[in-house]
Amino acid sequence: MSAATAPVRLILMDIDGTLVGRNGIHPSTWQAFDEARARGVRLGLCTGRIGRGRALELAREVAPHDFHVFQSGAVVTRPDEPAAHCSTVPDEALHALVAISRRTRTPLEAYSEDRFLLEWHSELTRVHEAHIEITSELVDLLAVEVPVVRAQWVVHESEWPRYRAWTEALGGLDINPATAPWSPGTIFANLTRAGTNKASGLRWLATHLGLSTDEVMMIGDAENDLAALDAAGVAVVVDSAPDLVKAHADRIVASPDDGGIAQAIRGALTSRA
Repeated sequence: MSAATAPVRLILMDIDGTLVGRNGIHPSTWQAFDEARARGVRLGLCTGRIGRGRALELAREVAPHDFHVFQSGAVVTRPDEPAAHCSTVPDEALHALVAISRRTRTPLEAYSEDRFLLEWHSELTRVHEAHIEITSELVDLLAVEVPVVRAQWVVHESEWPRYRAWTEALGGLDINPATAPWSPGTIFANLTRAGTNKASGLRWLATHLGLSTDEVMMIGDAENDLAALDAAGVAVVVDSAPDLVKAHADRIVASPDDGGIAQAIRGALTSRA
């Protein structure tokens, strides 16, 4: 978040709880996207999700020829293209996470650039798999031959403090928890190489496009959006977000179910007039 006055030339947005609410995507959003594109403003997703399944569909619908930040900043790519930027989880940290998973019998989700991997399912990971519309591969996570760019705990809120403490003790990782309106009471904790998060993805993309971060608007709703909100020239938070996240906002807009994305985009376009 900053006091930037530069015109917004790139708008990035989280998916769950920001673009997509309990009732899906508000109808006003699509017209606002068209208005932004007509004014030369780039659009992109900035999400913890892998760039497959429903997230890939959304990337194609939002901006089929532009870049999107996936996997909490670990992957930046255009839809259906190889990664233009990629960061991997350190092997030592991955081995330690797998050891925690096996000891506690809590499955650890692991992601390569384009694969969803885990050793077994829980009820929560099955719900997650169905929602993101990607079939996971059940494998030995210590035997996979592709680089892991992100790991993720999917646990009940009551369990999250224990898993957070265990993960913090490992070092070498960025920990970015999030929630989703379609799975209340669940924490989705994105784990990436230290220094890799939505903010690092935002900065890489801005530099790649020849923009300053002052020319970027970030729209979010959760703790894992905080770094990107702070890095962007304009930080926008939806009204359904926790107070912790709202405290980082330059502007608060309606919830996703009440047209918050369109409100944010039209505000940015007005400021360019």
